[in-house]
Amino acid sequence: MSNLARNAVKYTEEGGQVLLGCRRHGLRIRIEVHDTGVGMAPKQLENIFEAFHRLEPARSDGLGLGLFVANRASELLRHEIEVRSTVGRGSCFTLVANAADYT
Repeated sequence: MSNLARNAVKYTEEGGQVLLGCRRHGLRIRIEVHDTGVGMAPKQLENIFEAFHRLEPARSDGLGLGLFVANRASELLRHEIEVRSTVGRGSCFTLVANAADYT
């Protein structure tokens, strides 16, 4: 989650917003990170979880591993990551996991 939240802050300009939320849906829990950042085109979404992939290669901050690590960790934990994004309007990354059984 920290990689997803960090990216939301990184790609949201000053004055924009980042919102984290969590909801339970039956046996699943959805943790969402919404931002009003630059957003991504559908073609850009195809490779964002690859190692060393950077949305803006000219930027010197980061190696392009954050989303790769987040995705790999979610796979190992049997979680899912969903992405919605619109250029100029922002993105939403959702971590979907099994909810704890409180019974």
